[in-house]
Amino acid sequence: MKAKDLREKSSEELRAQLLQVKRSLFDFYLKGASGEKVDPGQKRTARRDIARILTVLRERDVRRDLEKRESELEAAQAAGGRAAGKGKEIAARQIREIRRLKAAIVREDPGLVRDA
Repeated sequence: MKAKDLREKSSEELRAQLLQVKRSLFDFYLKGASGEKVDPGQKRTARRDIARILTVLRERDVRRDLEKRESELEAAQAAGGRAAGKGKEIAARQIREIRRLKAAIVREDPGLVRDA
């Protein structure tokens, strides 16, 4: 499975798939412990699929956190934030940095925009 395909799925679907892949990996280990032959490539693929799914879920969490922080800063800035002056400058700088990070994420992978 490719990360691009995973990004098209909802977070709920990814969590279900993660559980399924973890179960299959556990079954591979049980088969190996009982003496059955297990293709090491299958175990490696399962471990990598788990890592891919967790990565996509984490990307979504980071994106959500960035958006939340941006809206908090914009609200604070609109309400006057701290005292006038440096507080507003810091908030404005942080908002610009968050927007720069979000733009970089989207440029790197436009599929990250979708969430469930």
